[in-house]
Amino acid sequence: MFMQKTILDREAVKYIITGVASNTMGYLFYLAVTILLGLGHKTAMTGLYVIGAMVNFYVNRQWTFRGTGSVRYGLVRFLLAIALGYLLNLVGLFIFVDMVGWPHELVMAGAIVVMAVYFFSINKYYVHAA
Repeated sequence: MFMQKTILDREAVKYIITGVASNTMGYLFYLAVTILLGLGHKTAMTGLYVIGAMVNFYVNRQWTFRGTGSVRYGLVRFLLAIALGYLLNLVGLFIFVDMVGWPHELVMAGAIVVMAVYFFSINKYYVHAA
């Protein structure tokens, strides 16, 4: 039990480190392309998901969770998880920005936090599970 808790804690700390770094850079990218370049919030979020997915699969597999299973099997699971996360994020932007009228910058910041919990759980127990 102690060993499992230690491994989970280590993985959570690594996930937080990589998540803070990648999400900070991703959010700055999102702000830059929406504010400075005038790209739509849903289009910017789509680009962010594509870039983030490529980086995060590799980093989380190699460093955070040290995945040992089949790369192909893990990648298929990861793509399914990313697709669901993307749809949840897209629906959230549509509802809270397009329908309710909240600022897209705040909605996206909140979505990053919510999706971080989702992606930790899905990576730990589904994508990189042995």
